[in-house]
Amino acid sequence: MDKKIVHSVFENIAEKFPGNIAAEHGERNISYNALNKEANKIASALRENGAGKDAIVGIFLPGSIEYIASILGVSKSGAVFMPLDVEFPEKRLEYILNKTSPKIIITNSEQEENVIRRIDSLTISNPIDTMLVLEQRDKHFRIMRSKNGMREVNDYPDGNPLLIPGPDDSSYIIYTSGSTGEPKAILGQYKSLSHFIHWEIQEFGLKENIKVSLFAPTTFDVSFRDIFVPLLSGGTVCIPKKETRANIAHLVKWMEDSELSLVHCVPSLFRLILKEIESRNTTSDTLPHLRHILLAGEALYGSDVIRWKEQVGDRIELVNLYGPSETTLAKIYHRIDGTPLEKNKIIPLGKPISNTAVLILKDNTLCRVGEIGEICIKTPFRSKGYYNAPELNAESFVQNPLNKDEEDIIYKTGDLGRYLPDRSIEFVGRLDGQVKVNGIRIELNEIESALFGYEAVERTLVLAHKTPDHEIRLMCYYTEKKPIEIAELRMWLQRYLPDYMIPSFFVRLEEFPLNLNGKIDKKALPKPEDIIYAKIKYEAPANETEKKLAELWGEVLGLEKVGVNNPFFEIGGNSLSAIRIISRIYKAFEREISIQDFFAHSTVRKLAAFIRESGKLGYEEIKPVTIQDYYDVSHAQRRLWIIDQLEKNLVNYNLPGACLLEGKIDVSAFRKAFQSLIERHESLRTTFVAADGEPKQKIHQDIAFALEESDLSGKANNEATARSYVEKESLTPFDLAKGPLLRAKLFKLSQDRHVLVVNMHHIISDALSLNVVTKEVIAFYIADTKGESLALPQLRIQYKDYTAWQNALLESDKVKAHEDYWREKFSGEMPVLNLPADYPRPKIQTFNGATIRFALSSKAELQKIAEASDASLFMVIVSLVKTLFHRYTAQEDIIIGTPIAGRSHPDLEDQIGFYVNMLALRDKINAKDSFINVLKKVRQTCIEAYDHQVYPFDKLVDELALARDM
Repeated sequence: MDKKIVHSVFENIAEKFPGNIAAEHGERNISYNALNKEANKIASALRENGAGKDAIVGIFLPGSIEYIASILGVSKSGAVFMPLDVEFPEKRLEYILNKTSPKIIITNSEQEENVIRRIDSLTISNPIDTMLVLEQRDKHFRIMRSKNGMREVNDYPDGNPLLIPGPDDSSYIIYTSGSTGEPKAILGQYKSLSHFIHWEIQEFGLKENIKVSLFAPTTFDVSFRDIFVPLLSGGTVCIPKKETRANIAHLVKWMEDSELSLVHCVPSLFRLILKEIESRNTTSDTLPHLRHILLAGEALYGSDVIRWKEQVGDRIELVNLYGPSETTLAKIYHRIDGTPLEKNKIIPLGKPISNTAVLILKDNTLCRVGEIGEICIKTPFRSKGYYNAPELNAESFVQNPLNKDEEDIIYKTGDLGRYLPDRSIEFVGRLDGQVKVNGIRIELNEIESALFGYEAVERTLVLAHKTPDHEIRLMCYYTEKKPIEIAELRMWLQRYLPDYMIPSFFVRLEEFPLNLNGKIDKKALPKPEDIIYAKIKYEAPANETEKKLAELWGEVLGLEKVGVNNPFFEIGGNSLSAIRIISRIYKAFEREISIQDFFAHSTVRKLAAFIRESGKLGYEEIKPVTIQDYYDVSHAQRRLWIIDQLEKNLVNYNLPGACLLEGKIDVSAFRKAFQSLIERHESLRTTFVAADGEPKQKIHQDIAFALEESDLSGKANNEATARSYVEKESLTPFDLAKGPLLRAKLFKLSQDRHVLVVNMHHIISDALSLNVVTKEVIAFYIADTKGESLALPQLRIQYKDYTAWQNALLESDKVKAHEDYWREKFSGEMPVLNLPADYPRPKIQTFNGATIRFALSSKAELQKIAEASDASLFMVIVSLVKTLFHRYTAQEDIIIGTPIAGRSHPDLEDQIGFYVNMLALRDKINAKDSFINVLKKVRQTCIEAYDHQVYPFDKLVDELALARDM
């Protein structure tokens, strides 16, 4: 075994711990033995297709088990691996492929079509000979296509290759931002990668039980820390799903569920994790298995550490790392101890790791303590420099000016720093136009170079702005030769730059302010906090109506300041937030505003004027009804009750859920919390019976609810047992006549790990009700454990009161206009969507199906379309779906159903019950319609539907005498 070759060390670890889990991704995992064999097969396949020393293999794979197997396989073949992203901008990808000329590409079956399409669209001087496509199957990978035809991976030998590269051989290529306008390729070597990995393992005493997260994008070298630190110690690489990464609450929950012991991340992500922890109002129980967080890529501030220690204490060590990609991962570190910190001061970078020296130089002279100079790094374990770029290498990798007698190379980082009295190093800033955004190094000159390629841009300057939370935002100031549409400029930039390099703000100037030396006076440029009002001048409320409206908007949208001329959709508004504001207007101003009126008056000033001109309706509260033996049901409840009578043991309307509870649980307090919740909400004490043939609600003083317990601690596969119960519970029907219609069970996995399973019937609950349940159970539980009594505001009304109010409303003339609208909308023949299918539709629906979740990569562009059309993002998505269905079916009359909260009355916000309503959105799409025309139709339909949402969908179905599709 050669310790300087990472895959050679990995082979030794795989032999030592063959059954250990090497990597896990969602429900999948792979052992060391299996991962090593898969990597060996990939290496053999690559060798057969021409891979060898210095050959470059491009890898189009996201963070996954396949990606880890691929980089190991490329290394074992002796070739150089180059991580790529299929979403790279066109010109950037074209430049990279022409610069490096890879002969072989690796991807997976999910991305194959997209990769081929992207590559075929580029102008590449040296064509790619071979594409290896991996497809996961029975925990093995299958190679689908190469120049030698299709061949199963299992056909290749799985033994360790005899070929072992030398420590100085090339290992990988990583691209970073370039100051010349072109990205720079950094060529890594085996010994340098191995040196850092072994240093970290030794420095922090990491063992074979370590679990490390893979947070970094695979196209950045920092991801190598996430992968090789656990793989070279016998631990596990834990990879979050893409949708988990997109939601910080889900990500923190995943970190806890995965029992992570070490995390590498940038301070930007660290701050998001910290905010989520702060929002939980918990301390010691957070991330119980985590021992180290290693931070790098951006400046870390004293305030970050102080806030962290206030929440978590000292049990999780924070470490600050520093080192550019050119010197291979990190070369300076600082283990943060209990030394008092100043909030606004940058945490020191620290001292060099082993076999590394750090020089602070000014005018080729070593700086004194406190004197600012350029940070230069001297180490034999650096990269091999920039690939095929001798001039760049000569500029950055230079002879040590303090030692001119022999070859002594140092790397000039371009960062400014100084020695502290203990000889540790403090970061001060940059020499040039380079910044880091979310830990990714960016050359501002590269952005400016792309901007100058846009014909209408006359002059431009890109700056980085730091927010009070230490986040970095890119701002583009420009002058123009002719008028510029920002949406078009953004689209232009996306051809050349990745998303993280697109400026957040664009500010047009008549001319740049200059100082006495004739240079741009950056201090005279518009201040960042005024950017939001660059298009529309901020104007404060001028009267009480405007002031109150601005406050309402701010409360709902989470804004401290709302100008009276700020368009609703441009400051984060959407259809749901509009409905919430309308509900509050009804209570605050005693005015009933339609959603159409709201959209037509979409600034505070316009809306205030509309309110003043409209007649005062008088806020009508929902009144409690007298005590009775039985109460009428709502229209929605009636429909569910009838379905239940027709189909006994139906489970389609169960609302099951489960959550993992970390930390010690006071079961008695938990039981009391549920009992308090049930006492507070009559819906949870309600059953449904027939009286004179009609369904009725019966509300009980007490109901036979019990929080069941099951102790699985110490038992094998206890999590699988709990999971099996969840599946069984979700398929267990409720008896609407007997109740209770709420069930809960607590599984004890260990002293500080429990699983809570809750199931409710939809007839007494909906999604927003579940939020109320969660919020109030937690509140009751916390109060009981503190020995306090919880004083929640008394509920003035209950669901039975809403039912009586709704039924009376539907019998009055007030809903005539709503009924007429829906009858007109659904007059004539009802269309049936005839989507093409692989199999005939069954005569009886089974309701079997699946949910597919994915991140919307084009959300920003779609939001721009929405704003330009004075529409919401939801309306744009509905328009896209209807256009797609039209393309698939050639049908013009298309109906899509969407749920709506059904809580437009302000008295219903904190209620538990079945309030949700369904809106049927019907539009006619013509083949000649442009997308904007479709969006206009859908926008109008949505606005009308929101205005008429008070009319129950179930009553509409009854009125239209539509047969239920069984």
